[in-house]
Amino acid sequence: MKLRSTGWLIGAAMALGAFIVFVERRQDSSQPASDPALLLPDLNLAQISVLEISRTNQIIHLDRASNRWQLTGPVYPALSSGVDAVIEALCKARRHSIVPVQDVASQPGGAAAYGVSPPRAAVSITSGGRRQTVNLGSKTLV
Repeated sequence: MKLRSTGWLIGAAMALGAFIVFVERRQDSSQPASDPALLLPDLNLAQISVLEISRTNQIIHLDRASNRWQLTGPVYPALSSGVDAVIEALCKARRHSIVPVQDVASQPGGAAAYGVSPPRAAVSITSGGRRQTVNLGSKTLV
C-alpha cells in the first residue's frame, strides 16, 4: 500500500474517532429518542395465569399452576422458559401509532385494509382475573 493511501486512511479513522468522542458521547443515551407507550401497560408477568394463542383453526391454551405452565388440551407440561419468553415479549411490546376510527372507516374494506379483520392470530392473557387480547394482523401496504 502506498504511503499516501495509508495516510488518508489513518486521517479518516482519526476524524471518525474524534466525531465519536466529541459529538456522540455528549448525547444523552439514557432516554430513547421516541418512547412509545407500552401496548399492555398493566401486564405483570408474575400475575399471569392463562395464556391462549388462537389461529384460524388452532387454539393453544396454557394454564399456570405453582409457577409451571400446563397445556390443557392435550394435558401436557409446557416448557416454562418458552412460555415466559412469549409473555415477556408482550410485556415489553410498545405501541408505535394509533389509527383513529375515522381513518379505519374511510379505508375500503375497513379494518381488513390494516390486516386485522380477521386477525391472523390472537393472543389472550388473563392476569388477576382480567383478560386482555392482542390481535395480530397480516402485513399490509397501509
